[in-house]
Amino acid sequence: MNRKTREFYIGALHGSGGGAVGGVAGVRGHFSGGAFVFDRLTSVANSPVNDFFDKPWMAVDSLSGNVYFSWTGFPNGSATWEIDFLRCDANLNPLGPVQKVSDTTGVCGGQFSQIAIGPSGEVYVIWQVFACDPNRFDVPVANVVRRSNDFGATFGPQVNLGWHPVNFDDGGPGFLRFFASTVPSIAVDCSRGPNRGRVYAAWDESFDYLSAPLPLNTICVDTEPNNTPETATHLTPGGKLRGAKSGNDFDWYSVDLQKGETFYLTDVIDFPTQVDSASYDAPLQFYAKDPSGPMRLVSNGTPSIIYTAPRTATYYFVVGSTSSSTGTYVFYTALVPPAAPGSRARDIRDQIVTWSDDGLSWSPPQRVNDSSPSFDGQYPSLAVDAQGRVYCAWMDFRDDTLTGAASSQYVAISGDGGAHWGRNLEMGDAPSYWSTAVCQSNGNNQGDYEHMAADGNRVVLGFTDSRFGDPDVFVDVSVFAAGVTGLHDAFVAQNVDTSVTIHFSNDGNFAREFGWRIEDGAGWLTGATPGLTGSSTLAAAETLLVTATLHPTRTTSDSSIVRFIHSDPTIPGREDTTAAVMRIHGSTTAVGPWPALWLFAPAAPNPNYGNATLTFGLPRAARVRLEVFAANGARVRTLSDAIAEAGPHELEWDGPR
Repeated sequence: MNRKTREFYIGALHGSGGGAVGGVAGVRGHFSGGAFVFDRLTSVANSPVNDFFDKPWMAVDSLSGNVYFSWTGFPNGSATWEIDFLRCDANLNPLGPVQKVSDTTGVCGGQFSQIAIGPSGEVYVIWQVFACDPNRFDVPVANVVRRSNDFGATFGPQVNLGWHPVNFDDGGPGFLRFFASTVPSIAVDCSRGPNRGRVYAAWDESFDYLSAPLPLNTICVDTEPNNTPETATHLTPGGKLRGAKSGNDFDWYSVDLQKGETFYLTDVIDFPTQVDSASYDAPLQFYAKDPSGPMRLVSNGTPSIIYTAPRTATYYFVVGSTSSSTGTYVFYTALVPPAAPGSRARDIRDQIVTWSDDGLSWSPPQRVNDSSPSFDGQYPSLAVDAQGRVYCAWMDFRDDTLTGAASSQYVAISGDGGAHWGRNLEMGDAPSYWSTAVCQSNGNNQGDYEHMAADGNRVVLGFTDSRFGDPDVFVDVSVFAAGVTGLHDAFVAQNVDTSVTIHFSNDGNFAREFGWRIEDGAGWLTGATPGLTGSSTLAAAETLLVTATLHPTRTTSDSSIVRFIHSDPTIPGREDTTAAVMRIHGSTTAVGPWPALWLFAPAAPNPNYGNATLTFGLPRAARVRLEVFAANGARVRTLSDAIAEAGPHELEWDGPR
């Protein structure tokens, strides 16, 4: 969305008329009168003959009005690959030729590009690259970033954020696509806070299961009939599994696992002395039996299964074939040792975040999910709100402690620019159990992505969900806001106890835990109810009353700054402060509640993006002219030009129009 013009854009692949991908298209939407309308669909890039486009992304720069597109291009089908980038004007007219932004030297594949825009119009593109190993499918990957400082006209060097294992050949239970999607995410802080311009990157990362030894001895042979879980052939991991298939044949196997053990089954290792190869045409499916009865689908993979047992039990997997062909298959099996102490990733997928202030030097990556190593998570997505708080959300499977089969949505938040991350919060409100019935045959109904965006104090997450028995797209809007009223500048009487009642409210739309404390600079505070410090869980729209008692005395000072400081323990590194100046009046009688002086308070909240409150006070009635100016001196708007009575006043600023 262009925040200045309030125009919306949608980008997508478009067809060629014969069912093939014809190129990348965009469409602009806007409000016209009381209706929302879309302009004509515009093809911004057409795929050459024999080429293939995939995974488009787009972003809009509100500063320049430019619209940016990126996608993966596969020239000549799929023999080679590249990440392409195109910049357009607000009318979706290209501003130059398509740029190949990827350097493919030394890597054997790349996918999943995303774009983010900085506050000064800087453009970031991130994508994932795959290491070269002709003997393996499950190779290490890296995420790479390039930055443009001239609105996408040219780009700086390609920066590699580090090679790491990632489980992209074993999807979640709703991912029936023969490989898993491991899309990175990128976001930039456009707030007015101290980390303005900082860029964040997130990705899924696995512990090093790729180094697990895979014994070559045959330890299990397909024994018919085994076409049901009840007749499954039992397997003890640690060698080859051999089987035969015929038309529409599904072979079931069982394996006993202790809690915390990771089972690895793969066909992708081609040892020099081996000529075995797999021959099957349906995804591998791994199941856990819920003690209450249901058999839960917990993992889909081709050509591998990697699963960490959440409890000691017997688990099942099926090797399927839906074609009429016959043949044999061979898999290698092993129990993978636990992650080494101090490893960044501890299981089959953890969520990792790093940050940079220039796009060149990046912080040490750190894990942000706090689930136990027995549970999966995937699809991290980043957003930064108007206060500079950083959010990373993902699909998480921790809620089903018996099988790890049900997904929900979790988020980790940082209040100090990514230095510290808080206890994970659940954003979902119902579990999603994925199954072959939900996903149907080979459909990928769990999706390739999640995506999150922030608007002011609101965080919006889009995700897939199966709670109604079929795959749907859901949107969650979470408001992270709190309000403080009742603490104003005032005159107080010397040596007379004065009470100040502070109204602290949860202005969000869900229950939150808050910590709070009251301080003053002159030592006038003698106590408070319920206390000078405390913690409270407030429901949405609930208000806590904190009454502080001051005993003003000139022994220390003629004035004191009283502060109410609050924080959220799930957003470490951030505190929000509301302050007021209390001044001693000459008499023993308090005069107030507003001082007999001219006052103009800073905008609140500060920093802000969009709505803000401007507070001023008058000792007597007067004409007030309040204007907002841009940094270049241009007048943006006149908020007031009228007579105002004595006392406090508030005006709302809703951002540039």
